[in-house]
Amino acid sequence: MRYRCTCSPEKLLPGIILDLRANGGGDAEAMANVASAFLGDGINLGRFADRSGASFELRTDPKLLWPATPLAQSKLPLVVLTSENTSSAAEILVAALRAKGGARVIGRQTCGCVLAIRNRHSLPDGGILDVSEFDYRTAEGVRLQDAGIKPDETITLNRGAIYSRRDQAMESARIFLKNRSGK
Repeated sequence: MRYRCTCSPEKLLPGIILDLRANGGGDAEAMANVASAFLGDGINLGRFADRSGASFELRTDPKLLWPATPLAQSKLPLVVLTSENTSSAAEILVAALRAKGGARVIGRQTCGCVLAIRNRHSLPDGGILDVSEFDYRTAEGVRLQDAGIKPDETITLNRGAIYSRRDQAMESARIFLKNRSGK
């Protein structure tokens, strides 16, 4: 039996925190599916282009494994946590959520590692060589490679917080959401 909540998410939650600090990216199409849950379907996430000029546009995808309507239509504030380990498709997601969904970004600047690899090349000594074959620009035309994404609020790590196992970025996100919701 399935139960369905008939109340709005805004009444249950002060907001959403999406932690992408240790997310090294991965498949761009999978990331577009995640973006669909927050932004809806058919949203332009940017464009990949190769050296010859051939390109393709990345869009949110309506073929999700779960229904995306509640999050995409909610007015819940969204905070995205980032670090220097946030890279590749995760950086594309951060940029899209900020530009299209009004997300607040808290943490440290992302990697700036957004060149796509289409093929892995095996080397004679058993090694593998990945060659970047696609450049990426956001829907607004911004190139993230080497620049990364600067957070709205930068969290500087300090030894005391690390030793005491305090998560300053998460604390800051919770305070932001609490202040926004008044709860």
